[in-house]
Amino acid sequence: MQIEDYPCTVGTERFRAPELHGNYGGFLRTCSHDAYALSVLLFMTLTLGLSPFSRQGGEGDMRESARKGELPYAFASYKPPAGIYPPDTPGRHVWSYLPRKLRYALGHNLTCVQRRDLRPRVMPGYLARCFHQYLRDMEPGGRRDHPMYRDLLHDRSCPPRSLLEKMTPNICTDCGILFREAPDDVARRLRQSHARPLCRLCIRRRSALNQSSRNPTINH
Repeated sequence: MQIEDYPCTVGTERFRAPELHGNYGGFLRTCSHDAYALSVLLFMTLTLGLSPFSRQGGEGDMRESARKGELPYAFASYKPPAGIYPPDTPGRHVWSYLPRKLRYALGHNLTCVQRRDLRPRVMPGYLARCFHQYLRDMEPGGRRDHPMYRDLLHDRSCPPRSLLEKMTPNICTDCGILFREAPDDVARRLRQSHARPLCRLCIRRRSALNQSSRNPTINH
């Protein structure tokens, strides 16, 4: 903790704002620096632990990418540099599902200093309001049918509350994402010899892999 003019001498590099240099005991942190750290933490929470500056292939140092502001996710008028793509993990899809205001708030907080954007970082109060709106959108009967339900639950619109109450929360044993299963989904999964909980996407992925193994391509 930091008290008046006495700096905190410990920290974690992943949450360190790019404008801070040297030893932790050599500078005082501000609310803006805390907003950067909070944005990194929120991003990682949303994307199942994925660092905001990790990229496909894993080349390069993430700290260097953070210093340059090379975020591999587009928002507002920002586009990632050529050749920089998100890593191929389930968490990378979450960004495109976020509301526009939330994408902008997180993206701005992570890259504004590197892009020399003079607008201050978004503070926690505004981030909290964006997240509350995001949760309301995902509720049954919300402002819009959230695509996460279509992709992770049923490939259709958000289910009605009566069905949602009958669904069982599970964690996919393949990708680790939290999803819900209706009784019919559980019976269908067991008929397909999937004893452990699997989301719809991972069941499709396994089926595709099994199909390709049964029909191997022979190159002459």
